Amino acid sequence: MEKMYRSLLKNNMMKRVLLIILVGLFSLQSFGQNGALYQNWYLISYEYDENIFNVSEIFPHIEPTLTIEQNLEYSGYAACNNYTGSFDYDSTNDLLTMNSFDATLNLCDYQEHNEFETVYFNFFANPNIIDYSIVYDTNGDENLYLESSSGVIFHYRNSQIIFSVNDIELFNINLFPNPVSGELFISSENTVVENIVVYSINGKILLETVNETNSINVSALSKGIYFIELSSSEGKSIQRFIKK
Repeated sequence: MEKMYRSLLKNNMMKRVLLIILVGLFSLQSFGQNGALYQNWYLISYEYDENIFNVSEIFPHIEPTLTIEQNLEYSGYAACNNYTGSFDYDSTNDLLTMNSFDATLNLCDYQEHNEFETVYFNFFANPNIIDYSIVYDTNGDENLYLESSSGVIFHYRNSQIIFSVNDIELFNINLFPNPVSGELFISSENTVVENIVVYSINGKILLETVNETNSINVSALSKGIYFIELSSSEGKSIQRFIKK
């Protein structure tokens, strides 16, 4: 009898453990299928009215963030204000919906920052249905895309933008012509440029020269905005140029 009792007790314990595991799995699924969603994100660009705006082009530079917790509460920083809120998860359609939103409403020092926050906070404040996707790029970074039912899209990455428009120049260097179609020339006073690296707006290396030079041919680049890193024995200068 005692042996039978122990056997039944053991079976009941195993059933309880199995039930706890199943409940845990169900709970994880109820908060989204991709665990990569729950982390710190940095805004790269946003799109509305069929126009794409790169955060790196906002001046003075800002670094909007979004942190999503496993319970789908979120928080972040826009241009000069903090915000918090929470999502709900539609497990049937694998979608997010806005549940709550709150933000400080300080007036920023720059009009461009105020304009950005108007678009950004409207995205979170409205009762939108959010389609989300996580894409891995060639550098191994994770990219989060949030798209509202009204067609507004925000693109985040789990690593910060490498360069900003207002990076401090460590020595005096000028680029010309800018915009440029072919050869980009470098003018520097009493400075020898030893290395030149051209980056895309997302920080991908596109061109590089390691010899002492005062120009680089960018004719192979597509039209758009790029960053150029110029290195010398005195330090580095990071500047922006436009390929036309």
